[in-house]
Amino acid sequence: MDGNDTSTFAGPGYTPDLDTLGRVLSADEAIIQDMLRAITEQPGVLFWAPRATFNISSVLQAGMTDADISSLEAIIATLFEDDPRYESFSAKATLSAGTLTVVMSAVTIAGQTITLKVTENGTGLEYERLT
Repeated sequence: MDGNDTSTFAGPGYTPDLDTLGRVLSADEAIIQDMLRAITEQPGVLFWAPRATFNISSVLQAGMTDADISSLEAIIATLFEDDPRYESFSAKATLSAGTLTVVMSAVTIAGQTITLKVTENGTGLEYERLT
């Protein structure tokens, strides 16, 4: 988990943008960005891990219903199941009034516990670190 990782969420308001200054990310920040990247990029975008991403915005735009929630939770959990950096991972999704909320909880092999709440309403993604 240590080392240099380039931020891909360096834009205003933590929006996707490449950090051209090359700042070093903390271990927590690298994991947070990894978790965000996993659910905001189209499948296949990472050539070294073609099945490690899924864009949650695309399912919302496709007319997601409450019946699709458990399938989405399973898809998100699958993104992390073979990643050796994670000891455990879970995702809980809800859909209310056209807003999709995903709470992701992870424990890394280094003992970090990170819980993120990601909200997508069709106009943009917001995230909040809960732990």
